[in-house]
Amino acid sequence: MRSKLFSFNRGIFIQDLRSVGWISIVYFLTLLFTGPLDLYNRITEEFFIEEKNDSLFRLSTDVYTICIFTVPVLLGLLLFRYMQTKLSADYIHSLPIKRESLYNQRIITGVILLILPVFLTGIVFYVIGVNYKLMYITTPAHIWSWIGLTILFLLFVFMATVFVGIFTGITMVQGALTYILFLLPVGITSIVAINAASLIKGIALDYYLDGTLTRDAFPFARVGLLGYGAVSPTVLITYSSLVVVFYVIGLIAYKKRAIEMSSRAISFQFFQPVFKYGVMGCFTLLGGAYFGLSQNNKLGWFLFGYVIGSIVGYVVAEVVLQKTWRIGFRWKGYVGFAIVAALFFAVISLDLLGIEKKVPDLKNVKKVYVGEDLYTLKAIDNRDETSGDDRSMVAYTDPSVLKHIEELHKKLIKEASLQRGHGVFDTIGIAYELKGGGRIVRLYNIPRHLFDEEMKPLVDSKEYKEKMYPVYALSDKTISTIRSIEIQSNLLEKRPVYITERTKIEEFVHLLQEEIQKQKATDVLTDKVDLASINISITDRNQIPMTLEVYYKEIEKWLQKEGLADRALTTAADFESATILPKYDQDVRENSYNMSRAEFNEYLAEQPKVKPTRDEKQIQKLLENSEYGIYDGRDYQTVVFLPKKAGQTIQVYDVPKKYVKKLIK
Repeated sequence: MRSKLFSFNRGIFIQDLRSVGWISIVYFLTLLFTGPLDLYNRITEEFFIEEKNDSLFRLSTDVYTICIFTVPVLLGLLLFRYMQTKLSADYIHSLPIKRESLYNQRIITGVILLILPVFLTGIVFYVIGVNYKLMYITTPAHIWSWIGLTILFLLFVFMATVFVGIFTGITMVQGALTYILFLLPVGITSIVAINAASLIKGIALDYYLDGTLTRDAFPFARVGLLGYGAVSPTVLITYSSLVVVFYVIGLIAYKKRAIEMSSRAISFQFFQPVFKYGVMGCFTLLGGAYFGLSQNNKLGWFLFGYVIGSIVGYVVAEVVLQKTWRIGFRWKGYVGFAIVAALFFAVISLDLLGIEKKVPDLKNVKKVYVGEDLYTLKAIDNRDETSGDDRSMVAYTDPSVLKHIEELHKKLIKEASLQRGHGVFDTIGIAYELKGGGRIVRLYNIPRHLFDEEMKPLVDSKEYKEKMYPVYALSDKTISTIRSIEIQSNLLEKRPVYITERTKIEEFVHLLQEEIQKQKATDVLTDKVDLASINISITDRNQIPMTLEVYYKEIEKWLQKEGLADRALTTAADFESATILPKYDQDVRENSYNMSRAEFNEYLAEQPKVKPTRDEKQIQKLLENSEYGIYDGRDYQTVVFLPKKAGQTIQVYDVPKKYVKKLIK
């Protein structure tokens, strides 16, 4: 008989338990063996140490994630399997039970079968924690957090599966569309952003596709990271809301769903065009992104990719809808789609929305981040504790510097075409933090050194020096707490030099601050070789690493005065000779680390016009003007430095041609 409470039908409930109850049992056993028993094995080990930041989710992250995305889907498919075949749909809906009651009963059955194993596993966790007196991982707060988050995502996946099942009449299609639904937010956003970034210069693709989008809007990633950091209230509210939305829309659609739509790919007539053109749109964008990116962002290949993608999408959608390979070509619908796609392409490629040329009014800007990448912004957004040590971007607030940044940005927009070409390219990121909230972020690939003139005011600013050189901002009080300074030669292997005497430390740091204060932007913006690495130790966890540049002449004199220069620095005295090759030689650069002296001498014998110099003054001049990375080899000559000490690596760098004649007279 039917219970009056919630119109609950006991017979249907018992039948459901017989058909799908085994899923709950298997799920419980899986949780038991990968959770409590795994924890038990760990804590009974001789050297077990409980960590304060540990989490129950870390016990078997992969297994938990797989279960959350398979068990609810399987339950959703089997509990509502009757909708997908005409005979079972006719039988069930002929019973004297309202559709609403039938829908709710199946939902309640699924929820019970999902949450019961989780609660039982939580009880086992608690018993283990009490018996073994664990302090952190099995506290009531940790266990309830594990139970609550697990149930939330189980319900999310389950309701998503049911929701999809209402709109399709084929079980296999229901399963496939469920997983596609999980991929949809990130997938659609990604392919739209990839196409936009390829057609509009300056779009910071990695910034917009990284971080919160791939972590929170991508269910697989969100579940996989449950044991690593707190889940934000926004995530909890969003996924909880989606559970309710899926339930409500599913109920409304279920009450209106026609029985005869079983065995059809899409069970609502009005939804078929949405499905069809949605599939075509995704394949169009995917085709454009694939062919466009593979052919170096050439416009013609984007257009080719759009055409091919739209045709493939049309075929796939029609095959699914008609359940046959014998499909006709409905040209009116395709032409209409093609017109809309062409308009979309025109809007993006012609920048009719003004995205590429947009430079915010400085009156509305609170500060501007400028740097070689966008790691700092990601660290700030992700609340990364290490973001304070990152030096990839500098935040500027000085109005005069902001004006220079505005001019730099306008020139980057104007020279957007230079993002293609030969030579070495650098990236430059600009992020405007707006007073009213929000952020405008741009990222450009630029030929190395092309915008050095515009970068000079930024590099000379106090904000740049304090961010890029933390030692520059140290107060006398902090300097007095420095324990030691380590100096290690960068070019050749030498024992490090340690400065531990208090007066010497203070002299060195103050001199270092003076060098940073007077350094020229032209020196900073070139990639000259570093004489040595410096590590300033304040505490074990508070250390300041930096490089000793070749233009820090006062530091070099101080080290010579203290008798430390020979060990701390690499100078001409460490080399037997320097050989200037006739041109930039990529092969020598790439093979220098594996090249022996004998091999190098053989190479010289094949170059009759090349003669090494053994003059220490000339070697020192070449060394001080050598650079690491270069933009265009045509402007440089490769220089090979042969160390005096056997066994040390041959050093190969490049010197601008315009300096070679001045250096070697």
